[in-house]
Amino acid sequence: MVEKLHTNPRKIFNLPEQLDTYVEVDLDEEWTIPEAMPFSKSQWTPFQGMKVKGAVRRVVLRGEVAYIDGQVSYNNLHYCYYITYYVYR
Repeated sequence: MVEKLHTNPRKIFNLPEQLDTYVEVDLDEEWTIPEAMPFSKSQWTPFQGMKVKGAVRRVVLRGEVAYIDGQVSYNNLHYCYYITYYVYR
């Protein structure tokens, strides 16, 4: 999984290594997609009501916790731009 979702995209797009940057995912958690995702500009989704498996638990960017269990860390506002686009739960 790491090879397909981290290593290969980094090679393909020639991205620099980002030390102390990672995402923790709970692959077993099941949840239902709500009417509107909390960090999306759109107030609807065609996937509303769909049961899915897997949830983001924590996002660490450059060693700073930027998102944890559904809460954006407002101490790191300069990181929030990235989180609102890539993390929805």
